[in-house]
Amino acid sequence: MGTPIIYVRAGATGANNGNSWTNAYTSLQSALVSAPTGSEIWVGAGVYKPTTTSDRTLSFNLKQGVEIYGGFAGNESSREQRNWEVNRTILSGDIRAIGVSGDNSYHVVSASSSITASTRLDGFNIQDGNGDRYADLGAGIYNVGGSPILANLLITNNSAYSGGGMSTSGGNPEVINVTFNNNTALSTDGGAIYSGVAFDDGGITLKGVTFINNKAESDGGAIYNYYSNLGLTNVSFLNNTAKGDGA
Repeated sequence: MGTPIIYVRAGATGANNGNSWTNAYTSLQSALVSAPTGSEIWVGAGVYKPTTTSDRTLSFNLKQGVEIYGGFAGNESSREQRNWEVNRTILSGDIRAIGVSGDNSYHVVSASSSITASTRLDGFNIQDGNGDRYADLGAGIYNVGGSPILANLLITNNSAYSGGGMSTSGGNPEVINVTFNNNTALSTDGGAIYSGVAFDDGGITLKGVTFINNKAESDGGAIYNYYSNLGLTNVSFLNNTAKGDGA
């Protein structure tokens, strides 16, 4: 038997059990609940939110051993047929009043210490997270001890106390072919990424990553790295700003 595939497509009108594009789940959260280890979730173009309620604490929690792929038109029979840049698949924290950031999700995507490199998030826009609580980190992606593969993403328009686009502490996430655009550290450091650990436990690897128009109220307009192992390959920094050091 091949890899189990679970389908998600906004507006699907079939049985909504996830066994085909016709019967796709309309909720990514529902697909995550049902996904077994070793499965793939294919997500069609559209906008998906962590909750239909007003609970800002809820996010898309990555699931160990599950690969999640966006960028499908909703009729593909192989993953190679998708085009994530054309078929925009959006994970949005804009859960309450549309366009009002003050009531958005604190974190759009989260990963815990149970997450290894067999977990993948690939082919999405991650946007409109707002971690505006004191000392809150990682409005777009909040990683605590996990080591997921994060690939082919646009992380944009997120803001947090620190690490507007992403925060990571512990674990060894790998970020591949990702653009961080217009993310903000509202109070301190790391407009796009805040990477900080104690005693050199973990780090982050960036390959083919672009930082554009990110800003920090203190240090690290694009990246703030604190006692973390940091690997950079083919990385571009364009028009990032910081009121302190390291724009």
